[in-house]
Amino acid sequence: PCDDRHDSGRRAPRELIRDVVRIGQDRGVGRVVVTANLHARAFYENAGFRPDGETPTAFGPALRMHLDLAAP
Repeated sequence: PCDDRHDSGRRAPRELIRDVVRIGQDRGVGRVVVTANLHARAFYENAGFRPDGETPTAFGPALRMHLDLAAP
């Protein structure tokens, strides 16, 4: 059985991505672009984002990633 108290740290980011996608689709946005921490690559890839390459940030290198949105 899943204990929601322990899963909330993983559930909240997934819910945030779902909300961004839904709102973007509702507003006719065609693509969501993120600058992702290198350690978050798997999370974003699992959410459907595709890498576009590295980019420098004040915190060190990061990944630029995108998710193309389909109409709702």
